[in-house]
Amino acid sequence: MAQITFRKHLEATAKENITKAERETMMDTWAKDGFDDFIAQVAVEDSVMHGNLICSQGDADYNSIYNSLPTTRLTSIFKAGSFYVRNETNIGRCTNNQKRNKVACEAEGTCSDTQYNNNEAGCTGASGTWTSAGNSWTVDGKYFMIRGGVIYNFGTQIKQLNLAMHQVVKRAAVKALTYHNSLSPTSSRADQITKLTSETDKDTKTFAADANATYVSGDLEDPIDLNKAYQPRAAELAV
Repeated sequence: MAQITFRKHLEATAKENITKAERETMMDTWAKDGFDDFIAQVAVEDSVMHGNLICSQGDADYNSIYNSLPTTRLTSIFKAGSFYVRNETNIGRCTNNQKRNKVACEAEGTCSDTQYNNNEAGCTGASGTWTSAGNSWTVDGKYFMIRGGVIYNFGTQIKQLNLAMHQVVKRAAVKALTYHNSLSPTSSRADQITKLTSETDKDTKTFAADANATYVSGDLEDPIDLNKAYQPRAAELAV
């Protein structure tokens, strides 16, 4: 997700505004440190799962991930201090590249009654003759994050990617609130820091306990839409 989108998520979670100066000088560090905190806790909770998230040269998915990256930015993406989140078209692709979602992809077709084109149920319900376009929808990309040159591969597990991203946002929010509280202490900030810290601890345990991402929002201390929480459209965060 772009920086401006990340800032909106951060502000909504922290329940405070992030100033222009903070965005320019601190927000990237909060995001990077938030991911580092998260992945370190995953390693503590389940070292095997943590190890399996790392996609190294020679792994089956390494080349497909590497080759999906913009060639002009490979050096910056893999540098020691980088943080890159990729979700772009990895939600899926249609054999008709004009169709950008699964429903529209699979629904395409023509009816003898043209008012029911792309509507098989309506066509057959009106005794029309339906001809499918024969499209298919496949998830052929990978969800992943690259931090300091290390690829953390979530495969096609969108729930896992979204929960991981939620952890980054919330942990960055704790860092922002801690900074704000150091300048102007308030009980409400202290309470929010405690609340978010407790939620991240519990939700990271949930993440680490299920490598197949079969959890649902109700499993979380802080429920989110795990299927699309951070997928408003093709986007990336590169800091």
